[in-house]
Amino acid sequence: MGVVRASCSLFLLYLYRSILRRSGSTRQPYLAVPLKVYQELFQKAIVQNVIEDESIHLIVFNPDTEVIEQWID
Repeated sequence: MGVVRASCSLFLLYLYRSILRRSGSTRQPYLAVPLKVYQELFQKAIVQNVIEDESIHLIVFNPDTEVIEQWID
């Protein structure tokens, strides 16, 4: 997942969040992120600021073992 792919994923998250909000749902979507991408990109301070500012919920998973490593609200 490079920067372009991450950007597309974030756009889809915002789109889905908007659809849920407008339909009256109280569900919160989560963005699934491979562990390596989380470690290399999502732990940078600027990305953490965006995650916090935009209240982005994450699921960090290991694609090799297919295990969810962390849920981040």
